[in-house]
Amino acid sequence: MDAQRNYQRFGAMEERFRGDVRAPREDEPLDPGWRPIDLSRDSFEDLGSDTPMPEDLTELYWWRPTYWRRDA
Repeated sequence: MDAQRNYQRFGAMEERFRGDVRAPREDEPLDPGWRPIDLSRDSFEDLGSDTPMPEDLTELYWWRPTYWRRDA
């Protein structure tokens, strides 16, 4: 979540990396439904868990209604 706030503030995950990133291209628009992670409504598997990944990786987008852990 800190990295998301940092990207919004100065365009990189940490301020020290500002010179190492590029602006998004026109063909890389922000998903219209994107929103920052909200731990009061988004659940995530534990780091290092052996949870199998879905075939369609867009199911991992927490801001979409198709998010695979919506009911977790």
